[in-house]
Amino acid sequence: MQTTTLEFVGSTIFFTSLTSKKEKITMISKQETQLPTLIPREILFGNPERTSPKLSPDGKYLAYLAPDDKNILQVWLREIEKEEAKKLTDDKKRGIQGYFWTYNPEQ
Repeated sequence: MQTTTLEFVGSTIFFTSLTSKKEKITMISKQETQLPTLIPREILFGNPERTSPKLSPDGKYLAYLAPDDKNILQVWLREIEKEEAKKLTDDKKRGIQGYFWTYNPEQ
């Protein structure tokens, strides 16, 4: 029967293997390694600046999702030839996940 253990002491790893006939201990020195810098959580899981752009059926407007001043995704609308956008929704909690244009221009 054989029993194997690993023990970390400082920068050294002790590998011990015990058998019924004899004991063998091997020391392995652990090299100092530099871990990579973590990617900030906001970059991985935060809201995009703008997403899901959709052109209106008549081609005059562009709608998209973007966070408001409280970082909650809302639907925004702007005319194609203008830079200023108007916030169409005002969700207070989870944010808007999707939207679509109607095919009927009267609605």
